[in-house]
Amino acid sequence: MNIDGLNKPTFQKNYEIVKRKNQERIEEERNAPILRKYAGYLIQTKSKLEEIENKTLTPNTLLTWVNSCISVPDVNRLPSTLDEIKNQVALSLRAMSVSVWNSYSNIDVSIDLINKANSITGLKSETQENLWTLKSNSQN
Repeated sequence: MNIDGLNKPTFQKNYEIVKRKNQERIEEERNAPILRKYAGYLIQTKSKLEEIENKTLTPNTLLTWVNSCISVPDVNRLPSTLDEIKNQVALSLRAMSVSVWNSYSNIDVSIDLINKANSITGLKSETQENLWTLKSNSQN
């Protein structure tokens, strides 16, 4: 292709934009199954919290469900582009920990859930602080 000198920078810039957008699209397609998995988990978390608060779900049953849905090593292996999922999973575990404690006073399951949340790496500092505050309060 013959590009005169004046248009070459514009062509190069447009090429880079198209290339970057294509890479983003490929990344989105690659991450779609992961996003669906964790979106489903987060949606179900809301109903599980309600069931705990209504005492129609026991803490041990909740913990079994969490263990079947969430593998901390798998969450930790997520690419940095999916760090928000890590934060949301950690915060959902925190919410369930609080709910188990408030509804059942079950310290064992509550601490197990918060420890699981604290095992997730790559969290934002405010998420980590939120988790550590809860953990230190529950151990006093």
